[in-house]
Amino acid sequence: MSDRAYRLVKERILNGSLPSDTMFSEGEIAQELDTSRTPVREALLRLQAEGWIQLYPKRGAMVVPVGRNEKLSVLEARE
Repeated sequence: MSDRAYRLVKERILNGSLPSDTMFSEGEIAQELDTSRTPVREALLRLQAEGWIQLYPKRGAMVVPVGRNEKLSVLEARE
């Protein structure tokens, strides 16, 4: 479930549905995936370690700005 949450959030960052400087909570993602917050928290910690988001305790997570070239590189690699 953690991998599923990871893929969902990362995909939304890359496709722009979670734009830079957008705050969201692990509860929102957990509810959407119909799971507990624990696997979502694990996914968000992984995304933070990779530099995709910044976590703010008791407030949520914020998407770190991603450059256009970086987005294109990731999408090309996935294809």
